[in-house]
Amino acid sequence: MPRDPIIVPVRRRNLHALFGFLTVVWILVLVRGYGADLWVKVLFGALLIATVLLWLHLTRNPPRLEVSEAAIRYWHEGKPGVQELDRGAGELYIRRSGGKHPQPYLCVRGSDQEGIALNMFDKDEVVRAAEALGWRFT
Repeated sequence: MPRDPIIVPVRRRNLHALFGFLTVVWILVLVRGYGADLWVKVLFGALLIATVLLWLHLTRNPPRLEVSEAAIRYWHEGKPGVQELDRGAGELYIRRSGGKHPQPYLCVRGSDQEGIALNMFDKDEVVRAAEALGWRFT
């Protein structure tokens, strides 16, 4: 009998920290730029509005990571398209991107599938969920 999939929750503190920081920065720029040209106010006002709207959208429709015995699926509610790692492709591993601030990706060894970005999820919780359903890591 197949086991129920495990939904790995989003680390909301990362989401709120990022968007909270950006919101404060845009507000400070608008306050400090009180006597600035109109285009500066319009630009940073638009950035503030876009940041708050995106923050609300991601809070209401967070990304989801579902670990099942057959596949690991990543998607955003309300958006088309699902990124999926199939169990038959091989063992899992966590790849770190290059650069100054490397990001973790969940990948399948020997597969040409793009990895699933884990920057919004607790990496250890993803590993525990996958191992609980029989996935192996190399």
